[in-house]
Amino acid sequence: MKKIISIAAGAALTTALFFSANPPTLAAADMFLKIEGIEGESTDSAHQGWIEVESVNWGGPNRSRLSRMQTSEPRMGSSGSLVITKRTDKSSANLYQYSNSGEHIPNMWVITPQKRGTEPYLKYELTDVIISSFVAGGSGGESAMMEEVTFSYRKIQWDYDKYDTRDKDKKKDKYNIKEKD
Repeated sequence: MKKIISIAAGAALTTALFFSANPPTLAAADMFLKIEGIEGESTDSAHQGWIEVESVNWGGPNRSRLSRMQTSEPRMGSSGSLVITKRTDKSSANLYQYSNSGEHIPNMWVITPQKRGTEPYLKYELTDVIISSFVAGGSGGESAMMEEVTFSYRKIQWDYDKYDTRDKDKKKDKYNIKEKD
């Protein structure tokens, strides 16, 4: 009995040491960004040349409050903003230049495939876009510099497919939001 307890304790200690040295990582959903005229470094077979994205956040203004506010900001992109976080790559200089110049991006897409190389279950298409903010940073302990890029847009369309490989009759939800002139 003592031997069994000793073996179990040894196995538990070995497992604990293994996971403390090699913590399990949860795979984040793969996300990709495509901007007309700006090339990224994705090597994914279905998204070569796209920009790999670490995270996405987006939202729109509350129109009931916005109508009561006076602002000196241009109306360009007042439908909302989308913020991505990405690693520094060959698209970085172009994104920074677009941010400084205010140059318009006709169309861009952010997609999240179900698995690498498959059709997206979530897709955002933004139209009439400007980069309203570009921030780069990092720390000594990180392997790569990170960037946060904010895109302001006049129109967004998002498509959502139920994320369930067992569902034979997938139904797509499609939403469109456009700035009111």
